[in-house]
Amino acid sequence: MTFTFQLIAAVVLFFFSIVSGVVLSKSGRPLKTSFFTVHKLLALACVIFSGLIFYEMYKSFPLNTTAIIFLSVMIISIIGIVVTGAVLSFEKTLPPVFLFLHKLFTVTALLSAALVKYFLAGII
Repeated sequence: MTFTFQLIAAVVLFFFSIVSGVVLSKSGRPLKTSFFTVHKLLALACVIFSGLIFYEMYKSFPLNTTAIIFLSVMIISIIGIVVTGAVLSFEKTLPPVFLFLHKLFTVTALLSAALVKYFLAGII
């Protein structure tokens, strides 16, 4: 598989993960199991596939301090996405701050992933 194909596949998985999250959010409470399962599986596939891409990039390009910083931000953001997503899956209604944090961590993970790819390989 070429690097370009892997990158496009990761972006497509991330896009469908976002779309399934929007559908899940708009479907209301209680969360529909089918939407929730699709969203979780797409997000998991996106994280695993992106991890494999970053591993391949790590083997091909030297790590620099800037890439390490953005990689750390990306990992913390992914942990934040998982934690806030788990909290949002509870049956009871939660304060809107959890949904805001889930969205914020998602954007932060996307931006930091793009910056890691840029600083490692010089491309986005």
